[in-house]
Amino acid sequence: MVELKTDDDILNALRNNRSTAFNHIYTNIYPVISAYIKRNSGTEEKAKDVFQEAMIIFYEKVMNTDFKLTASIQTFLFAVCKNLWLKDLRDNRKEIPVDLQEQKGFDGPSDEDPFFQNDRMSTLTKSVQEYLIKLGNPCRKILIYYYYFKYSMDTISEKL
Repeated sequence: MVELKTDDDILNALRNNRSTAFNHIYTNIYPVISAYIKRNSGTEEKAKDVFQEAMIIFYEKVMNTDFKLTASIQTFLFAVCKNLWLKDLRDNRKEIPVDLQEQKGFDGPSDEDPFFQNDRMSTLTKSVQEYLIKLGNPCRKILIYYYYFKYSMDTISEKL
């Protein structure tokens, strides 16, 4: 069995004896990637998919004779996985429309509320609503409960 102590050893093994190098990378680097993805809204299955895609990219680059690794293999793979994961999150983000007037307990803007007394603030309210639409559901609910319904954080945590 080939001993893989340095990144150059791993690169050479990938070029010559791939299974040893792949096993080494999966054993030593995959857990770091998996932990990152699971900490950032991912699952073990998603982590495997992202890592597999990154390994294909890495392998193709290593097989190119012009490829020069300028960072450690772990840093390279982590950066590729991070970018792939962020792209996946962006591409699969679910946008759920929010209609603040339909939220329980909100009767619309009050004429007495100075926040809603001029057109500029009405435009601002529409802008805020547009941004709320782009948020994920848990974040959106927290903001609506806190700022529109004036619920305490304890009440919000009970509702969620």
